[in-house]
Amino acid sequence: MTVSLRPMTEAEFTAFAAEQFDAYLAARVSAGETASVAREIADAQFAVFPAPGHRVHAVVDGDVRVGALWLGPGPTRREGLEWIYLVEVEEAVRGRGYGKAVMRLAEQDARAHGAVELTLNVFGDNTTAQALYRSTGFEVRSVQMGKKL
Repeated sequence: MTVSLRPMTEAEFTAFAAEQFDAYLAARVSAGETASVAREIADAQFAVFPAPGHRVHAVVDGDVRVGALWLGPGPTRREGLEWIYLVEVEEAVRGRGYGKAVMRLAEQDARAHGAVELTLNVFGDNTTAQALYRSTGFEVRSVQMGKKL
């Protein structure tokens, strides 16, 4: 396995942005938001996508695309902090170590952009991603809880 990052082509990025908008909207609804609130938030966030300093990469193994990685300054814009906005491994190649490889690449890319800390957010029902992040050294820093009434 020789995994690396490359910039997405314009066509890849256009398809990626559309897919991610739909997936993000669905994740917010799955996490408990109403469809209208989720759409309002997603519309606002994707209106500035990608924001200055953000990097959206294709993850490749040789010349085969196996995923995507989106990194950039954190929402607080704190110096030295980089944020992972998305880690994606194509479904056909999951379970082969690509997730951990992408996380190592994320660390390398963040360091190359001056980061001394890397952070991310994960929805509570995404237990597969949580396990990946824990296995690569990420620790839970806060927990948001809710209850439908």
